Amino acid sequence: MLKNALPMQSFIRRCWLVTHRIPEADARALLPPELAPVTHRGSAFLNTVIARMEAMRPQGLPAILGLDYWHVGYRLYAKAATVEGQQEGLYFLRSDCDRRMLAMAGNLFFDFRFHTAQIKVMSAASTTSIRVEAPGARVELDLSGEVQTQLANGSPFQAMAEAEAFLKYKPCGLAPAGPGRVNAIPIRRDETAWRAKPVQVLNQRWEFLERFPNAQPELTFEVAPIEYRFGRGRILEVR
Repeated sequence: MLKNALPMQSFIRRCWLVTHRIPEADARALLPPELAPVTHRGSAFLNTVIARMEAMRPQGLPAILGLDYWHVGYRLYAKAATVEGQQEGLYFLRSDCDRRMLAMAGNLFFDFRFHTAQIKVMSAASTTSIRVEAPGARVELDLSGEVQTQLANGSPFQAMAEAEAFLKYKPCGLAPAGPGRVNAIPIRRDETAWRAKPVQVLNQRWEFLERFPNAQPELTFEVAPIEYRFGRGRILEVR
């Protein structure tokens, strides 16, 4: 079965993007040969999304037929040198969601590597606590609503504006599609509606990321509610 062939739509009600930097060599070891890491001054980047998805459904169906769920996705900024030019996007290492049926269907139709997990998001005053219970991928994340104004220690970026611009991922998913080919899944994102602010992290522990001992926190963003769609994947030949 050709994966990533079903266009989908949803609404992102709540969303955080947590980025870590890792050495370029470590990132290359995680990618199939058709892909390479996107780097900045020798660092590659992991992007973990925690999102409340509402009414996820095939495009064209009414929202009442969609599913609501929490999604945690571990992605690597990646690129492919294709015959149509360089294609940048996100390569999924793992996904967790709190709907077993969706995880099963997701693995049948898409390359997002779903697992079922218990995901709890609790907000009080100006803080948010996120807990994920999944074998090998437990998460403890506590966030402040306060804006983060300083770069992380050891950051490869020169300024916050540079980091924010670079870490705004290209709207595309990337997956291998056999030797010498990649499947590029376009994400339809309204750039005029995109709002992401860096927020302070009070505490974090990522069991899945412990296998990457050189991973270091970079920036965490809170994303405003936004419509979300992704289209049918395209098979591209790699040069």
